[in-house]
Amino acid sequence: MTPERMRQIEAIFHAACNLAPSERAAFLSQACANDDALRREVELLLASDEQAGTLIEAPAIQLVAPLFAESKSPSLTGKSISHYQIISPLGKGGMGEVYCARDTKLDRTVALKILPAEVSTDAERMRRFVREAKAASALNHPHVATIYEIGEANGVSFIAMEYVEGQTLAAKINGTPLAISEIIDIGSQIADALDAAHSKGITHRDIKPANVMLNERGQVKVLDFGLAKIAQPQSIESNISTLAKTQSGVVMGTVPYMSPEQALGRDVDHRSDLFSLGVVLYEMATGRMPFTGSSTSETLDHILHSQPDAMARFNYDVPAELERIVRKCLEKERERRYQSARELLVDLKNLKRESESTTSPAEKAENLFTKIKAHRMGVVFALLALVAVIAVVAYLPALLRQKSPAGPATQRPLSQLTEGAGLQSWPSWSPDGRLITYSSDRGGNFDIWVQQIGGGDPIQVTKSPAHDWQPDWSPDGTSIVFRSEREGGGLYIVPALGGNERKISSFGYYPRWSPDSSRILFGDFVSDDWFKQRKAYVVALDGEPPREVQPEFFSRFVFLPGVAWHPDGQRISVRGRDKSGPGFWTIPLTGGPAVKSEITGEAEKQLKEADVLLLAFQWAPSGQYLYFVGQSKDTRNLWRVTVDPQTLRWVTGPERLTTDVGVGSGIALSPNGKNLAYSTRPVNSRIWSLPLDAATGKIKGAGQPVTDVGMNAVANDLSRDGRKLSFWVSRGWKIERWEKSLEEDHQQLVVVEDNFIHWPGYWSRDGTHLVAVRQRTPKSVGAASRNEDGVFSFVIYPAGGGDEQVLTSPISSADTANVCWDWSGDGQWILGSACPVNPGRSVIRLLPIAAAPQAETQARVVTSSEEHTLWQTYFSPDERWISFIAVKRGDANISTIYVVPAAGGEWIRITEGKNWDDKPRWAPDGKTIYFLSDRTGFYNVWGIRFDPVVGKPLGEPFLVVAFDSPSRMIFPVLSGSEFGVAANRLVVTIREVSGNIWTLGNVDR
Repeated sequence: MTPERMRQIEAIFHAACNLAPSERAAFLSQACANDDALRREVELLLASDEQAGTLIEAPAIQLVAPLFAESKSPSLTGKSISHYQIISPLGKGGMGEVYCARDTKLDRTVALKILPAEVSTDAERMRRFVREAKAASALNHPHVATIYEIGEANGVSFIAMEYVEGQTLAAKINGTPLAISEIIDIGSQIADALDAAHSKGITHRDIKPANVMLNERGQVKVLDFGLAKIAQPQSIESNISTLAKTQSGVVMGTVPYMSPEQALGRDVDHRSDLFSLGVVLYEMATGRMPFTGSSTSETLDHILHSQPDAMARFNYDVPAELERIVRKCLEKERERRYQSARELLVDLKNLKRESESTTSPAEKAENLFTKIKAHRMGVVFALLALVAVIAVVAYLPALLRQKSPAGPATQRPLSQLTEGAGLQSWPSWSPDGRLITYSSDRGGNFDIWVQQIGGGDPIQVTKSPAHDWQPDWSPDGTSIVFRSEREGGGLYIVPALGGNERKISSFGYYPRWSPDSSRILFGDFVSDDWFKQRKAYVVALDGEPPREVQPEFFSRFVFLPGVAWHPDGQRISVRGRDKSGPGFWTIPLTGGPAVKSEITGEAEKQLKEADVLLLAFQWAPSGQYLYFVGQSKDTRNLWRVTVDPQTLRWVTGPERLTTDVGVGSGIALSPNGKNLAYSTRPVNSRIWSLPLDAATGKIKGAGQPVTDVGMNAVANDLSRDGRKLSFWVSRGWKIERWEKSLEEDHQQLVVVEDNFIHWPGYWSRDGTHLVAVRQRTPKSVGAASRNEDGVFSFVIYPAGGGDEQVLTSPISSADTANVCWDWSGDGQWILGSACPVNPGRSVIRLLPIAAAPQAETQARVVTSSEEHTLWQTYFSPDERWISFIAVKRGDANISTIYVVPAAGGEWIRITEGKNWDDKPRWAPDGKTIYFLSDRTGFYNVWGIRFDPVVGKPLGEPFLVVAFDSPSRMIFPVLSGSEFGVAANRLVVTIREVSGNIWTLGNVDR
């Protein structure tokens, strides 16, 4: 920016400041004429000035102007400062000029940073200059430029630092992607340097390629801590805070590399550096910036609200894991990013190890030859390596012919349709393939939007204050059906681009049009709990009520993640698991036998090798392909299975189509069968603590998460005193069991298991031990067969970990679901239930710990039932009562909470038996029972009063806390949604979702 341009901006800015805010728009239109960039710059300064408010005395323009002014300092080349002889200028920074100089005392080349003479008398600038030097000099690290001396001579202040001979990372990138191995290596070294700085409380605040040097050996040196901030007291003097040149409330750093909090002029911490490093990683991988605009204000707007294009769009070599790492760095909210440079460094090192393990034989031989050739005594070995390379190259064509299909790999263009924070999800195509409808909460709550594929502004279709989501565009192009939470919830139809909305069903989720647009298929649960019995319905547009589809067929399933129309419009297909095992069925709507798809030997082999769990799906119009959302460990991607349209037999696949991370459960195939639309939905599950007055049932303030971002913590148990938390974290097929002190904010990993553990461990009354159910699954279990039966038993272990005490004999989960929930006050009994998988008697029982390891042989039965399955058993605080839920056999969609005397007797019904009410928890005074219920459509916490003297409920259930948004809800899988109540605290697992819509081309090739 030229000084003339800066003066023009300054003049307009000052004139606008003297006007009332209501008069500024008209003034700017006249003053800036048709110069949109000029107007944006002035508006940005006005916004910064308003945000700073009374925190600063000088207007924003006075703080920023010196950055744009041309330096008038005379050249120092050839002169000496102290014992340093200036050789040549190297560059300019926010805190001074840098020269290449010669240290005449130690006879070495140094980089000499000098504060300009015109500000050397500014005490505040001098103080920050010295603090910068001290901050950087505290870092003794191989990837940080070393500080040699801080000095002053003849009125000139300077810092002598290590001179790095090589090139900047900016010069190396120069608009061209780097090799993946280089990206990982350079990124790891920068992360290592930041880890060292952050450990001393130093935030760099200006990480960019120009501040990273690469010496001749490829070693990284991070330069210029001129914008560093001391975040914590150290042995060095602290609190550097540069902003433009440092006052609080104005943006600082280099704009395209800024974090969102920097762009807003807010306080920053070490996570801002990790965002900037994410930008650098993106630039190394693609040769371009993730956030750019025609002006500074437009770039800042992209940083705050836009998502960058997938790196694989510009560089097909980018692995999915690097894409995930960079996206995690670039999260808008700090809590969603990496929480430490060490965590990022570990992921980069793991990626490097994985990349090296997949290096081809030819590449390995070439690398070996290069290394041997460099050795002085390696001539003979080099010749041998050359022979090996020749052999590999000679046989490589034959190997490729054997292992790879003929022809070039299919290119599938990937593009991002929507941008911005929040959740954009559930896409559906218009019949001509030019538009996509989806749900978005960009307006605060969820509404239905339509957007053109080629770009342009989205059109808002619905504007209800209630959530409208899960849209589907009719094949005839006239209407969109969607789920709405208005008027108690249900399904609605609206003209495609907006208009009068009509209710067609008072219940239902995930509606999908039939191919002829005459009927709509939908389910009856928002919950992701696959093990809950699902029902399917079809509704026409003639005003008749919905009709349930083949209820007898659907009642057989214990796992049902997907239902969709078959292309013929007369049948529907089902992906699920019944008692015979997992499978894929197609059934006629009007009744008749189901056809289970056979799987060829080749497809079965590929399914096992992929180790993927196939979930939601959609047919291709031709019936030749099935497109799935597939989960492999912690990653969801799009997969394709080739099918014989006549026999419905799976011929080949699954073939993975994407390498993104976090594909949502809603996918949509374009009408021509060539393009898939899907949402990327980063999901984060955290345990939250909310202040609760358990005696009154009132929430007393805002809650906050107590587990870290990225852990995806789920099932938890809160100790009776509310001080300690037990929970588990799933990573792939491994389970981590954690314990956390809520008062000291300290947590520890107790154990990592390959076994699938259903529950987190339940605290004894004194908080010294926990009891848990451990289910050992078969050794050969993969994603495709994860639901096979296993063997489980009860174990007791001390808080903090240690040797386990086995309480019960191993029991096959194919026969009985054997679970534990609570302890007696004296710590001698475990309260649980045993429920046969097949028809039989369910019992609530007490297991004596003294009878371990066969405590079941001396169990004391409290109550039992032939007609119900009994779960979630808990003692009242005085141990007079036991609460539990009962699920009537044959109806797995309704549960009822009961209370029974601890000595046995008649059941006392607590809830109505019309909803799914689960996990009853007692208030410490025994006068309220809290529970989870889906009576509002989403699981929420409810309470009901109870008279512990006479043993009866009082009044109606009341809502305690509501999380009713598709982007933030109580964890919708019941096995992971345990919650806890203490006198002053409610602990519950919350799932938060964000994401945008993407399209993938050539999926039919």
